[in-house]
Amino acid sequence: MYGQFIIFNLIIKGARACLINIASDNFKLLN
Repeated sequence: MYGQFIIFNLIIKGARACLINIASDNFKLLN
């Protein structure tokens, strides 16, 4: 159970980092 929680946390952090990278790339394109 605790192991699944850690994996879930890592997935969320990875997805958030991906979204931030995509957002910053789009921001650079807009400017």
